Amino acid sequence: CCRSCRSPPPPLPLPSSAAPSPPAGTLPPPAMPSVLDRVPLGTDEENSKLLDLVDKLRECQVDQYIDLPQVVVVGDQSSGKSSVLEAITQIPFPRASIACTRFATQIRLRRDPSLHSTVTRVKIIPYRREDRQKYASFDRVVDEASDFTHIFQEASNVIFSEGRRDFLSRDILSIERTGPNVSHMMTVVDLPGIIHNPTKSQTVLDISHG
Repeated sequence: CCRSCRSPPPPLPLPSSAAPSPPAGTLPPPAMPSVLDRVPLGTDEENSKLLDLVDKLRECQVDQYIDLPQVVVVGDQSSGKSSVLEAITQIPFPRASIACTRFATQIRLRRDPSLHSTVTRVKIIPYRREDRQKYASFDRVVDEASDFTHIFQEASNVIFSEGRRDFLSRDILSIERTGPNVSHMMTVVDLPGIIHNPTKSQTVLDISHG
């Protein structure tokens, strides 16, 4: 058979950039910023009340039964989770590996134009009700320039006092910052790093809890 009798090869698919244009008269989808501008976000006061309600439900452990909206940073140990949260919240996290997160840290950012300055309150939210009295003395208001590395270490000393040998705790360190110039209104939770293998200080039980 001659070459002219052979069937031509199938056409090559067009690259995505050469995709056919939409039919005439079809409007392109709106840009995302224009869509978000039409979403009713509420006032600062309304948003703050809504976030406070969600936080109270979480403190009552309602999230064991229903999913509550939250931003959670999770990953391997020393993978940079705390650095991401520090960039978002402007609250410094401990850098030393010995201070690796052993408990969850909840950061609540609220904007309140009625305040003249920013107020930061730290406390420990106990997992067990019988620990409320034990952690009551830790509840305090701190200055913006406070050494948060010291605060994290002090919280760790309180949580893991009385000879506790477990590496992880279900108690939560809560840091609430409220002020007229707080840039974001949100609640973020920094979880302990994922443990893959047991060590002298991290047991098989800690891995199962993680």
